[in-house]
Amino acid sequence: MNKNSTFIIWIIVTAAVASSAYFFFPVVQETHDEFPLAVAFASSITQIVASVYVASSLKTFKTGLKIAYTLLALGILIFSLVQLIPSLSVIPALEGIFTDIVLVYALFMAPYAFGALFMYMGMWKFARLLGVHSLWGSFMAILALALVAGSLAVGLLLMLPGSQETLPDFIAFGLMVWCGVFSTAAFVLTMQIRKVIGSVYKDAMFWLAAALAALTLTTFHEFVVKTYFADSPYVLEQFSLVTFLVVGVLFLKAGLAFKETGREFVELPKNPTYIDVVVALARLASPPQAVEKWMDKIRFITSKSDTQKAVTADDKDTILDTYLRIESYLVTDDPLHKHSKEGLRNGLPSQFLQDLAKREPR
Repeated sequence: MNKNSTFIIWIIVTAAVASSAYFFFPVVQETHDEFPLAVAFASSITQIVASVYVASSLKTFKTGLKIAYTLLALGILIFSLVQLIPSLSVIPALEGIFTDIVLVYALFMAPYAFGALFMYMGMWKFARLLGVHSLWGSFMAILALALVAGSLAVGLLLMLPGSQETLPDFIAFGLMVWCGVFSTAAFVLTMQIRKVIGSVYKDAMFWLAAALAALTLTTFHEFVVKTYFADSPYVLEQFSLVTFLVVGVLFLKAGLAFKETGREFVELPKNPTYIDVVVALARLASPPQAVEKWMDKIRFITSKSDTQKAVTADDKDTILDTYLRIESYLVTDDPLHKHSKEGLRNGLPSQFLQDLAKREPR
């Protein structure tokens, strides 16, 4: 099943579970809070599933990328608690847990405190693996910026006329801005990584960047509307929560795309030529620059002719030798992915494999 079909199925499942808010919880029906609960269910489910998909391909990655993916998955999972906590609080069996005000505040603050922080740490690790260097990759600089921005947010709240917020409220709103700073930094790093990473990862990076951009807008949006427009119908009717659902859906798309990056096999078109095989193999290189010097030979051959029939015997030997060089790089030197010779060759055309065996050193 391809990732688009899986995405549609999860959207249907999420909608079905979220709709239970309209008929499964009498307490919610009495207060007419079905809509916010449904949105909370939906945003939580999509983010939880996304974190599972991101983590599900760890076995095929090297240690450094495993750490990066684990931090990213953990950050998404933690941030899902923003909506999961109010969702769980309406379940009768769990109501007693949420009577402790200190516990409720701690549970509410944790997603903002650690969600985007862990996502940023994951992308920071990812960037270091690929040699991406920028100010946004300076952990101490971003930490300082987040602390300053969070403190300024609390200061703005203190200056609001007639403010009746408590200390935990101030901390919570400050953490929203803290979260927004880390998600912004993670977004920028993701875009910088996407520029240099191999084509296999680009789709995942696009959707992750979209999700992080939405997360940034959502956290700053939440801070603004809950502090300056708290009495507006938009907030009172909980329409502002829809932004969290957008974040969840985008993370789900990213999670499914990240699952695809864990594949080891070479994805080929129908009736592939020898050149098609080498081009497809080269796409698996994490930094494409690493195989560019070998691919120049393939480009020279294709510049002479677009058909396999026109490829000379010498050209075919060059193509096979190029395949072996790229395969050796992927198996031994790729910084992100663990490849095996057997996995890479699984599904390749039989004639190509026969000719390849003749070119391998004995």
